[in-house]
This record gives sequence, structure tokens and C-alpha cells, in this order.
Amino acid sequence: MELPGIGSDSFSNIPEDQEGSEKKEGDICKKYEMKQVAEFASFVSQINLPIGTDINSEELQQAERIESGVSGAMKLQHKGTLKIIKPQVLTEAFSTNLKALDSQRKDISHSKVSESDDSFAHFPRKELLGYRIASLFGLDVPLTELVGLGEEKYASAQTFLSEAISMTNADNLQSCEVDFDSVILTFLFHLFTENIDGHTGNILLTPYDDDDNELVKYKAIPIDYGLIYPRHGSIYPTEFNLLKKGFFKFFISKKVIIQKFLPKLVGRLEYGLTTELLNLMTPQEQHLCQRNLKALKSMLNHSEPSLSLDDFLKAFIERVCKGKDEY
Repeated sequence: MELPGIGSDSFSNIPEDQEGSEKKEGDICKKYEMKQVAEFASFVSQINLPIGTDINSEELQQAERIESGVSGAMKLQHKGTLKIIKPQVLTEAFSTNLKALDSQRKDISHSKVSESDDSFAHFPRKELLGYRIASLFGLDVPLTELVGLGEEKYASAQTFLSEAISMTNADNLQSCEVDFDSVILTFLFHLFTENIDGHTGNILLTPYDDDDNELVKYKAIPIDYGLIYPRHGSIYPTEFNLLKKGFFKFFISKKVIIQKFLPKLVGRLEYGLTTELLNLMTPQEQHLCQRNLKALKSMLNHSEPSLSLDDFLKAFIERVCKGKDEY
């Protein structure tokens, strides 16, 4: 399924204002916002996406703003559970770029705007998509759903993990204190979804009791999926170093035992990537997903039984690029 502005690689041009050059500076941003939100509402309707209980205006007024990041995230109590809410927000950085392009009468192509904004209207969809894929990886990610905010606007709602700590605040941890299996699965999730936002602040450590190893205290889980499968196309091979931001420095000497992780993971992905799940993706995202799955399957035949994280990354990207199509 391809809707206008959803399956394409660049945003549709916004029509010239026929009333002359006296338009207000914010008009171009408002017009863009309305167009993108309307297209996403149509997308939601056409694939019949399940929507959780709507959040009303009174609840939103009580929400606590989260200052970090650019997603406009809020924390609020919803139906008895503390949730992280991420609405469709046109950020200041994106708006500035948009107005600059409009003043130069240039096409509003995604390659010319901030990557961190991707398609802002689709942030909630990508959060839901990332949650669904991470669950297939066997990661204990917090429940995430799509909720309505009224006027055909939507947000993602993710259960807040009160006992989790950010990897950013884990400088005093030793690598042996974190469950290595969850580290590898988080690493593979970032590879598979081409997540360019997988920095330490977007990886949580949740308390974990390992009866077989008293040293292990935490499991790793990824959060913030708004930039998976970037709209501008595959990050491989030029941007693959983005996948090695900080977090994996603790485990750089560790190795991925291929037959321990990949057969089960590939099986779960082949079974779990149903038509329903694929319908959550744009055509480009579907292509990247299927191509990266093929690369993971190819890794099963690697001549080495185990690889360091760095060598695994290089071997995976080599296989990805062999099947890469230009967009």
C-alpha cells in the first residue's frame, strides 16, 4: 500500500501561496503539518491500525514535559499506568529548515531537512513498529501502543519503567553486571532496523536476577524507535559507525556465537513478520526489512563460528550491500 507522501522517498512539494509574498512565516510549517497529519490519519484508517484509549485534553494538561530529545515526549498517568507519550511534533529545527527551503523556492525533499525529524507525523507509527520488532527479538521492551489525541492526531504511549536506568548513567557498571544475551539482541536489533538513534541514552538497563550468575544485575533493552529505517534510505555502508555509539565499548572484546543467537532469531523473524506487521511499514521500510533479514540468514553460513561485535557488523554490512537496491 502506498499513500501520497508515505511510500515515497521525498516529501511532496507544498504548493506556492497564490496570495503573494506577504504570507506569515509560520504558514508553510502549518500547511506542511496539516498535510502530513492528514495523510497519516488516512494511513491509520486504511490499514485499520488498532488504537488504544484516547488521551483527553485534561490529561495532556497534567502531563510532565520531558526536555531531553526532540520528540516532544511527555510523562503522564493514563488508565492507572505511568506512560511516556510521544505526539506528532513538528520540531523547531525542522521548521527552521523548512522555512529556509521555502524562501529559496527549493523542493522540500527529506535529504534537505534534519534527519532527526524523519517524517514527524510517523513517529508514533515507528514507535509501535519498533516495539513489535523488538518483541520478535525476545527483548523485554515496555508495552507500546498507538493512542488518539483528538482531531485525527495520534501519539505513541509506552509504559514507563520506573526501576530502569539509562546506559548514559551507568559509568560505574562492569560489563559482567549486564546480561550479555540482551546486549547482543539489542545490538542485532539496531543492525536489523538501521536505528541511527541507538545511543546510550536510548538503551535502558532493567533489574534482572540471574540464578546462574550472581554478578548479573541488569538486562539491556532499546527504546526510542522513531528513527528506525530512516526515510532517506539505508544507512549502509556509509553510516554504520552510528551503530557503535558508546554502549558497545563495554563489550568490544566479546564475541557473537552465531549458532547460539541467529538460528532462533531468524526463525522468529520469518514467523513474526506477518502481513499485519509489514502493513505497518512503508514500501521502502518493507524492502529494508526483508533485505536485512536475508543478510542475517546469510550470516548463518559464515565460516567462523563466532565473531567480535565489530567483525560481525562488518560481515553483516557486506552481505547487506550485496543485495542493496538504489532508491
